[in-house]
Amino acid sequence: ALAKERAVLVPVERPARLGDVVTLDYEGSIDGEPFEGGRGSGETVELHEGRFIPGFATGIAGMHAGETKTIEAAFPQDYPSAHVAGKTALFRVTLREVKEPELPSLDDTFARTISDDQTIVQLRADIRRRLEAAASGRARRVLGNAIIAQLVGAHDFPLPASMVEREIDRLIEDRGRQSSDTDLRESLRADAESRVRAALLIGEIAKIENITATPADVSAELEALGRRYGQPVDRVRKALGNNLLSLMDGIERNKTLDFLIDNAEVVNEETSAPAS
Repeated sequence: ALAKERAVLVPVERPARLGDVVTLDYEGSIDGEPFEGGRGSGETVELHEGRFIPGFATGIAGMHAGETKTIEAAFPQDYPSAHVAGKTALFRVTLREVKEPELPSLDDTFARTISDDQTIVQLRADIRRRLEAAASGRARRVLGNAIIAQLVGAHDFPLPASMVEREIDRLIEDRGRQSSDTDLRESLRADAESRVRAALLIGEIAKIENITATPADVSAELEALGRRYGQPVDRVRKALGNNLLSLMDGIERNKTLDFLIDNAEVVNEETSAPAS
């Protein structure tokens, strides 16, 4: 992926093929009539079937630069533009230019485009470490979600109505909908109750185990945010403002989940054949 991001497009004289980057003009018609959105001039696109309606990209594949061809392609029934959905169009296409991505050599020079003073061996080791860390993080998230589900299922207690309603409001806001939609609110209630119950349980466990977001934890998180967005820590802290408390809550929650994961007993359930 890193090499592909730094690929250079070079013109080629061979026929176009899928994966190339082409520049083209096109005019489309349905039943002999032009249609809205069916014309383009000097457009540069990557030639992949999934990026166009079925038949368009494969119709261009095999064309030479300077060639003009009529291509038949069908719009799917569920195409977003209703005026062309389910219809077959003819496109008169002129191919102006064909380019292919030329990948850089995977050597120390390439490695230094990623990070100064780094060899290709070091870059590969760094990528391996990142992939392993990402895989480990995904596995821990799956286990953490399973533990939370177990906790929520095992503890039934009354929930503060105001917390549930606020969580419903937040879920609706995430969906970009109106909070006054009664049917939507009720459909989200069970999810909101589960989230509130999980938050209360995690908070209680943090209190019992004396788990808190320490100043060192907050500093480390601010530094990580600063690196991610290329900003100094002071500016990140100022930008967070009142949201710093939410950041601390998130740190405490993650530390509590880490505690639960590290102390979880994982049981592999195997189904054995019944004795005969």
